[in-house]
Amino acid sequence: MPDTDGDGPLPPTEWKVQFDESGGFLRENGAHGNFRIRNGDTINMWLPAGFPLNQQPCLNIEDPIGKVSKDEGSSDELGNWYCTFTAATPGPYVFKLTATEFDSKLPREGPETNLIVEPVLKCNGKAILPNAIVMQSVMSRCMGRIRRWPRMIKSPAELNYNMIHFTPVQKTGESGSCYSLADQNAISDEFFHDAKSVPDAERMKALKEAISQFEKEHGVLSTIDIVLNHTANNSPWVAEHPECGYTVHTAPHLTAALELDEMLAEFSLDILAHKHVKKYGINEHIDTEEKLTKVISAMRVEVLEPFKMLEWYTIDVKTTLANFENAKPSEIVDFDVYCTPGVLAPPPPPPPSHEDPHPAVVPPTAKERQKEYLKQELIKTLGVKRNAMTVPGEVSRQVCASKAELSALLEAIQAELTKAAAESVDFIQGAIQGYARWERLEQKKGPLGDRRWELLAPRYFSYVTAKDGTKTAVANNGWVMGWDATKDFGAAGSLVYLRRELCAWTDCIKLRYGSSPESCPFLWQWMEKYVKGMAEIFHGVRLDNCHSTPIHVAKHMLRAARSVRSDLFVYAELFTGVQATDLHFEGELGLNALIREAMQTWSPGDLAAHVIKYGGRCVGAFSPIPAKDRHLFMNSGIAGGGGANNAGGPSPHPVPLHPSMATALFFDCTHDNETMAEKRTPAEALPTAAFVAASVCATGSTRGFDELVPHHLNVVLEHRIHQDFDDTPDEDFLRTPPKMSPFATKDLPPEQVNEDEPVEQPKDTLEETPEDDPFHMPSTGPGAVPKSVARSVPTETTTTGKKLVNGKEGPTAATERLWDKRVTIRWQRGGRKVQLVGSWDSWTVPEPMTAEGDGLFKCDLYVGKQLPTDAEEFQFKFVVDGCWQIDESQPAVMADDGNINNVIRIGGRPTSSRAWLPGDELVGIMAAKRVLNDLHYQMGQEGYDEMYLDLMAEDLTVIQRHSPKTHSTIYFVIRSAFWWPHEYQKPLPEILIPGRITTLHLAAHLFIPKEEIGAFRRDPIRINGMRGKMDLYHKIDDIARTHIAGPITHLWLDKFPPGSVLVFSAKGWTEVRQQVEHALPSITEVMKGVPLTSISRLLYSCDNEEKDRTYGKRGVYDVPGHGPLPYCGICGVIPILEEVRRTHNLNHPLCVNVREGDWMLDYLAERLFDTPELQPIGQWVRDAWLAPRESLPAFLRPTYFDWVMSTLYGAACAEALSQMSPFVSQSKDEFVTQLAIATLQFYSHVPSAPLVWETNMASLCAGLPHFSSGFMRNWGRDTFISLPGCLLVTGRLAAAKQEILGYARVLRHALIPNLLDAGNNPRYNARDATWFFMQAIQEYCQLSPEGVQFLLTPVTLKYPLVPNSAPISNLADLVHHILQQCAQGIEYREWNAGKGIDEHMTDEGFNVKIRMNPDTGMIYGGNQHNCGTWMDKMGSSEKAGNKGVPATPRDGAAVEIIGLLKSALRFVSSLPEDVFPYKTVTLSNGNEVLYKKWNTILEASFEKIFYVPSEEEQSDIPYYLEEKWINRRMMYKDSHKASSPWCDYQLRPNICIAMSVAPEMFSENHAKLALHTIESILMGDEKQLGIKTLDPSDLNYRGVYDNANDGEDKSVAHGFNYHQGPEWVWPVGYFLMAKLAFLRSINSPTISPAVKWECMRHLKTHRKHIVVDPWMSLPELTNESGSPCHFSCPAQAWSIATLLAFMSSLADKNGSTAVRQNASAERPKSPSKKAVESANADAPDTA
Repeated sequence: MPDTDGDGPLPPTEWKVQFDESGGFLRENGAHGNFRIRNGDTINMWLPAGFPLNQQPCLNIEDPIGKVSKDEGSSDELGNWYCTFTAATPGPYVFKLTATEFDSKLPREGPETNLIVEPVLKCNGKAILPNAIVMQSVMSRCMGRIRRWPRMIKSPAELNYNMIHFTPVQKTGESGSCYSLADQNAISDEFFHDAKSVPDAERMKALKEAISQFEKEHGVLSTIDIVLNHTANNSPWVAEHPECGYTVHTAPHLTAALELDEMLAEFSLDILAHKHVKKYGINEHIDTEEKLTKVISAMRVEVLEPFKMLEWYTIDVKTTLANFENAKPSEIVDFDVYCTPGVLAPPPPPPPSHEDPHPAVVPPTAKERQKEYLKQELIKTLGVKRNAMTVPGEVSRQVCASKAELSALLEAIQAELTKAAAESVDFIQGAIQGYARWERLEQKKGPLGDRRWELLAPRYFSYVTAKDGTKTAVANNGWVMGWDATKDFGAAGSLVYLRRELCAWTDCIKLRYGSSPESCPFLWQWMEKYVKGMAEIFHGVRLDNCHSTPIHVAKHMLRAARSVRSDLFVYAELFTGVQATDLHFEGELGLNALIREAMQTWSPGDLAAHVIKYGGRCVGAFSPIPAKDRHLFMNSGIAGGGGANNAGGPSPHPVPLHPSMATALFFDCTHDNETMAEKRTPAEALPTAAFVAASVCATGSTRGFDELVPHHLNVVLEHRIHQDFDDTPDEDFLRTPPKMSPFATKDLPPEQVNEDEPVEQPKDTLEETPEDDPFHMPSTGPGAVPKSVARSVPTETTTTGKKLVNGKEGPTAATERLWDKRVTIRWQRGGRKVQLVGSWDSWTVPEPMTAEGDGLFKCDLYVGKQLPTDAEEFQFKFVVDGCWQIDESQPAVMADDGNINNVIRIGGRPTSSRAWLPGDELVGIMAAKRVLNDLHYQMGQEGYDEMYLDLMAEDLTVIQRHSPKTHSTIYFVIRSAFWWPHEYQKPLPEILIPGRITTLHLAAHLFIPKEEIGAFRRDPIRINGMRGKMDLYHKIDDIARTHIAGPITHLWLDKFPPGSVLVFSAKGWTEVRQQVEHALPSITEVMKGVPLTSISRLLYSCDNEEKDRTYGKRGVYDVPGHGPLPYCGICGVIPILEEVRRTHNLNHPLCVNVREGDWMLDYLAERLFDTPELQPIGQWVRDAWLAPRESLPAFLRPTYFDWVMSTLYGAACAEALSQMSPFVSQSKDEFVTQLAIATLQFYSHVPSAPLVWETNMASLCAGLPHFSSGFMRNWGRDTFISLPGCLLVTGRLAAAKQEILGYARVLRHALIPNLLDAGNNPRYNARDATWFFMQAIQEYCQLSPEGVQFLLTPVTLKYPLVPNSAPISNLADLVHHILQQCAQGIEYREWNAGKGIDEHMTDEGFNVKIRMNPDTGMIYGGNQHNCGTWMDKMGSSEKAGNKGVPATPRDGAAVEIIGLLKSALRFVSSLPEDVFPYKTVTLSNGNEVLYKKWNTILEASFEKIFYVPSEEEQSDIPYYLEEKWINRRMMYKDSHKASSPWCDYQLRPNICIAMSVAPEMFSENHAKLALHTIESILMGDEKQLGIKTLDPSDLNYRGVYDNANDGEDKSVAHGFNYHQGPEWVWPVGYFLMAKLAFLRSINSPTISPAVKWECMRHLKTHRKHIVVDPWMSLPELTNESGSPCHFSCPAQAWSIATLLAFMSSLADKNGSTAVRQNASAERPKSPSKKAVESANADAPDTA
């Protein structure tokens, strides 16, 4: 969180957020909360291409006042959709994505996402951040008249409260409750001297001026309650508008409840009239359980039985059936799927196991759901009329198909209702008995009376009388235990009033708003006026009983309020008990804070848990900025860039937006709840105040808490005045006193003037406390409390040496506890003769008062003369012209005889029996609270948003508030006093403080003996607190011992009894921060120009690679408790750091390892010095970490480690991307950049596998970790499938060229090797690798500036050519040689054939033969003993009998090879003669064939040979088919003329390769049908990362690959099913390129959004996977339905490459790197007879 920017505006934050698949904002790890930003902030939103709603999307935004705007956003070249929103008005926004499906044109819409835009609270132009709010609640009526309010606000302002909450100021109802308002639009008379002469407009003006004055003069903002859900039962406007309430006219279902309420009231009055004495022996005195039982028994007989509950629960069957007959037939609800929310159970869960001790509840059947549905509809009419429950025919028609069915259903329901009626009677009896027991026996409220609150049961209805005399019964309001806050308990069907479930407020009427303003226009207009009026005056509003206020009503009213004050601060009393409901209210209403209470906790541990719950990240929490962006925030501090929540702050780049819970407004005690003295112990006030002050949220208190008022202030009865703690004369006291009662007096402002004339005192001013003083504490021994050096906060001193108390000059430390020599008492009310009488002489001798003029009289009293020295307090009265009077403007007290007298105090602290007097010390904990409030504000403003809490003992808690920006820490050490007795002897544990204590903020102890509670007496005029002793200390040594040992300060709390608080700052780690921040920005310069192969080593290097490079000296780091990391480079730790960032798990083993030592950093830094290009980076790491590590506290090490590693990672990624192609470096799609960075995993140098032996050439490995070093690293097939995506698309043309030439040099048998082995012992056993090589050459020419001139690059072969071959001098010659040899035929036996190169293959498998059929142009090869394509699994299990057997030989003409051949022929046919002078090839028969003709023949033959048409199409056109092998139609064969003919007809994904590289070969319609088949069968599960390698309907399908299987099942043993169903990732890229080739319009130069969406929708799972994958990559394969395969390489080059190549193609306006020929190009409609015959003939090397 940032510092506030002086008086200027807070700098806005730029956020970023992704929409999820449903269309809502993405919530990582299912995070709870609402999304929140600050007014003025901007959100950059994006919706990935392919997500369901990314089909012509539009964002609908509803603003805080209900206005809806639309934003159609914009899309990039991949189809990703972007939209930007800048918050211009605070309040709740609703975001909703809509879309129109491309195909069906049907509309779609996503869920609503609530965004709360927080107002920027400003006081006198300076912003107050949410966590810096310090609020005090005050009873408005106890503030006196409004003219006095500025005087009353001085005290909380000087105690550093910055916001005041006022209870309602409107006219109240007959009960006098602050919250029972009779007139919401009129200010109460009690706030004005001559109220009748002050019109409403002037009252509002006076209130507004006072609130404005508070801000201007005292720096205090103001808020007020708004009460929307009820009004006083004597509100005059309700009598004239009874439709505003729930009556039997507006809510007929309450008829029964009203009748019962009347009967209960009558019964209670009959008891009072002694009508039941004779029969039941009962009267109004219910003071024993026996008497209560008799009364309840009588009530059952006299009320409940005559009420005849069953009649109300009876269905009118005849009418219901008639309604059914008369209604039109309707569609029946499907109760197999229908579920009434909250009533019917959800669909059945899986059946529990028989071992489950708690079996799942069996859900209702469809029949039971049907019955329950109808029953709930019937209950809506319960209470309207006896024996008359019914439903409309339209409803019953939806439930039942026939009258007979309905009749049977009604019979069953009536049986249930009969039981429910009897249960309701019992429930009502129990509810009334429980209420009476509480009122009469537990609360001892005396006998029954005739007033509504004195009856046996509370009245549920009140009567209002209109001007015409009409009386109407209106339902009272209240609350219902466990009620769903989103529902109306007064609505039909709730039965709350009938069953007496309501805890009724008998002075309040429940308001009935209806569903909209049209339902009750007067009420909506009346309350809207009320809310607007308050919003115009106050800075914020508190929603009273928000959980009981209809949410649509609150939403409407807040819109009205925000229309007059846009930056309104809205907080609420919201206790629904369900987090989801709380969040719903928050989001809909735009709540800025929720009231939470420390007093609702039951132990120090529970209180500590609430402090943790209500805010703050853990100390040392990681920055929310992901590692890839961390380098962009180098100057934002270790955890900079967004802070703990979404409060925002200046940031150079967008910050991830995450949901958060509403800021808690955490009160130590609220104004309407029990106090410390009532619930815990009075001494707990100070510890609880410290707990609250330490919280990372807004905080609050109630006026009286700081003064130790021991009782809660009753909102109905309390009329006394709050103390103002002001020494200055009060010129605006109440002239005419109100009627006074001992405990209900009003508006009596204090005035007392003391003139200081201190007497001489000894130097030692600390008095010894007598041993019998209840406040005495032991001065020695365990638990001793040292004597205070001061009892108020000595923060300022005047030039005279006097302390400033509340900003004014007070007694000095040397005299503050001494009696004054003279006291002056004044009378300001005139008179002829005024005298003074008092208790100092037992009221005997009047003291004359001297007239000063203008009605002023005064009298000086002296200590030792009139005033005895053995007392501190004296009562007195004025005798004015012979009449004894008191001055209501001066402090008063009730004497023992009941008389009220004025009172003076001449020294010491206030006693518990009177109010504060001028000259007194700050009472209670006010002095400590001033410090705590100021500290809380400063921490909130300055970004101390991290917290750590340690419950070190049952009553000892240590809380750290930490600033991640400065690394300063403030410690709160708290000894709780929850329970009596306070235990002083228990030894406390030692506290270890990292660093040194620099500043003591507060050291205090509060002591209040238990007997003081009983001794307390209320002041009758002013609200007074208990007598308490709070000692404040200047030095920690006064209460604790400290010892500094190295970087640790040891703290022993020797003198720290319960009720103690210690707050101090420890030395911030500013030096560390500055040192690192100085180093970190240089990383971009250090990284500049580092080669990509070196960046690869910096980031990655798996265990095999690292051991290869270090000759076995170093492998991956093994984290205790976690295991070996995937990489030796920093990407070994980055995924873990990201996991910790997401989960906030600072106890992850990696964090533990970093805290415990430097091993990890030493390891990561030292390995960099092995590589010259990385040595400066290694030095940077040393400078950033190793230099300050000695002074770095352990708790900061993980976040500091993250700071260094993430910044380095981000800078490395940025540098790598800057060296890549514009498509990659400029892409806004994070998936593109993630794939591009992942390509670095595979291209690097390892000594055992260079591209060329005895060189340092990098090579492109197949996958990690299995194919990372040695002869298994470089595979020709994998290399050239991967090369386009890994090297060409990323712009690494030099590396791509080197790879092509590196393989070209070892050409042999016109083939490139499958296993390169650096050219030492290459193996030529792949028929397809050469064709992928040829495709790579073609694509290099297309993407390289060299173009086709690349073919002239010289090539020197390592191995001799076959005899009679033309010499090869360049790549063009080599390309021609390959094609020539294939046309002529290739036949050889592998080098070193035998167990040395393949221990499992049979001897026949080492024979390689390739031939071309000149009539079809196709090439054939392989045999049933080898596997020359990528599906190359060779069986190895003797036990299962598959050893030496290829699982997928794919001999014959493999379809992908035919496609790659066609692509090569197309390419060479179009080359210029000066580059490629060859026009023909010579066949084995000596004939020559033009390349163009070969290209044409192949294209003409392909469809008829490979396509498997529908049966209808097959009858029209002669295709080459063998009917008995056909398993599926509208697909392409996988091969032609395989040795096992059924293999030709297997559905596999290889056809996609042919489609993507040679789309001109295909019929467009056939291709689309085949792609649909592949998509539905092989790509059917959205969880898939890969594509199924075999049709699941195939008999050979086995979807789970287990290479360790040593069973006897031949089909799976030793992983025999490697390519028989497991889902491989790399073919997905070709599948998508094939889709792109055939979906895009050939007549358009651009690709349509629909095509982009259709292709990109298959990459949703890949996006998710790469973000959380420990290898930061995509795997080789997965098992069925995307389940992980542990035998797969977790990082595979071609998996990354083909997807990146596809996305590059999508971004290319041509739509494909292989140029698709025009669909209208001539093709033979059917092959020649010769071609068909040739196709039917046996192909070479086939059976």
